[in-house]
Amino acid sequence: MTGKPRAGERAAGPAARLADLVVPVAAAIFIRVVGRTTRLRLVGHEQLAQLQRAGTGVIYALWHNRVFFACYMLQGKSMHALVSSSRDGELIARTVRMFGIVPVRGSTSRGGARGLLELVRSVGGEYDGAVTPDGPGGPRYRVQPGVIHLASRTGSPIVPVSWDVRHRRRLSSWDGFLLPMPFSSGVFMYGAPVKVPADVGGPELERWRKTLESALQDLTERAEAAVAGGRVRRPLEARLAPVLDGSRRDLRARLLRVLLAAASVVYRALHEGRRALYDWRIIRRRHAGCCVISVGNLVVGGSGKTPLVELVARKLAERGRKVAVLSRGYGRRSREAVEVVSDGERVLLDARRGGDEPVLLARNMPGVAVVVGRDRWKAARLARSRLGSDVFVLDDGFQHWRLARDLDIVAVAAGRGFAPGFLLPRGLLREPLSALSRAGLVCLVRRGDTSVADGLPELIRKYNRGVPIVELCFEPSQLEEMPSGRISPLSSLQGLDVMALSGVGDPGSFDRVLGGLGAHVASKLSFADHHPYSEEDIHLVRVRAREASIGTVITTQKDAVRLPVWPDSSPRLLVLAVRMEVLRGEDTFLEMLSRALEPRGE
Repeated sequence: MTGKPRAGERAAGPAARLADLVVPVAAAIFIRVVGRTTRLRLVGHEQLAQLQRAGTGVIYALWHNRVFFACYMLQGKSMHALVSSSRDGELIARTVRMFGIVPVRGSTSRGGARGLLELVRSVGGEYDGAVTPDGPGGPRYRVQPGVIHLASRTGSPIVPVSWDVRHRRRLSSWDGFLLPMPFSSGVFMYGAPVKVPADVGGPELERWRKTLESALQDLTERAEAAVAGGRVRRPLEARLAPVLDGSRRDLRARLLRVLLAAASVVYRALHEGRRALYDWRIIRRRHAGCCVISVGNLVVGGSGKTPLVELVARKLAERGRKVAVLSRGYGRRSREAVEVVSDGERVLLDARRGGDEPVLLARNMPGVAVVVGRDRWKAARLARSRLGSDVFVLDDGFQHWRLARDLDIVAVAAGRGFAPGFLLPRGLLREPLSALSRAGLVCLVRRGDTSVADGLPELIRKYNRGVPIVELCFEPSQLEEMPSGRISPLSSLQGLDVMALSGVGDPGSFDRVLGGLGAHVASKLSFADHHPYSEEDIHLVRVRAREASIGTVITTQKDAVRLPVWPDSSPRLLVLAVRMEVLRGEDTFLEMLSRALEPRGE
């Protein structure tokens, strides 16, 4: 309290003494600035007000990583707060004094007997208490028994407290300390009071410890879900769809279409210029030295390209070929130019480093290697030299002209086709329809009971008269419960209320597939394609499911590889596995693969 060194500690030097003076003042100023510029919605304070009117002292309990707003929101109360005996605790103690809070040195785990005894003497009647039951050193989100002893001895109810804001930083400390930013908004929540009986001990002590831990976890999930719900927006494609297809006819939509059309002219000029560099051989294509089959599309998102890559790779592997899938690895967070996601025997990277689609392909195809890299020619060289691959499947390769290929397969969503028929950003086309002239095989991909759009085959043959066209379809295969891995039959969805969770190019198709299996999609939550799920997103899903009394959440395999570890508690998470099958033209499909494998001169 006086700044004198404790037993076993060396006297602080001049720099440390200066920090002892400056840090608490700076921290208090920052807390006040954030507090006064943040719009916080109070939740659950009515029950607290009743206790205060009755003159009942309470014990506020909050996780260690959320102490920031406690100083600001609880200032001015007659309060004693348990603060660690460490040097960091000394800085915190000096800070909380500036908010009228009296620090009591100790903890809820080790070395805390003296601090708890002083709190027992202080809390009750006119004084409240405040503790971080998982502090000062963790484990994070695990309540230590000290706060239960405190409540039992004093007779004061424990009031769980939590908060979250839209703009914040999570520090890399043991507790993942949350640092809110100024000019934000969020919620500050009080939970239902937890009344611990007097003289509790033994098994009853553990039961009350778990009760408080569950209450704090639930309150934190609710706070994060309330804020995360404000962050979630419909995918950009869904929000722009009424503008792009012309169904919105207001002045703002018309002006936006004009601007997007002008941008499309620029996009086309840049695209044609880049294409001309390859056509005129100013930039030369590279050859991998073996067969390359490209799978791509003309339209952004939702064409079934990734399952088609899996189908092609499987068919090649069945012929005894050593297959490697080459992918850009969209969304991966790695500085390495080229990385091996799977060597055909083991999956070596997670979705953050390898990208969600490459990791999904690696998990679904034992025996097939997966390599990611922006430059697919370099990826091919690595796969051939290190893994011995003798045929490559180029994922999303129709616009990747650097690597020469033996067959270009183009996937087209059968029900949607190329609508609305404009180039990016006015429409969803990545290239003009004339690019279909390069296709060696066109695959019309059907989802559920969707049929082929009227005139779609004729439109394709307008730009490529002799191109073979085959029909494929998605077939749901099984349900896998996470994290247990237990397999359930598709028939178990009949009449079941579910929440659909997806972050894919065409979330509507996922909902339709679930409906076709007999499930009732009572709620759905759609994120942008390749969305990197966070713990806050999971809290949002779980809270919304519980509020709607839904016990089952279903997601896609592509989403599952990006999800954090799913808790064992309700609601349960099911992953819908799908496979792609050739519906019409299987002989043509296999023949085109065989032709691509035939040796030819360079």
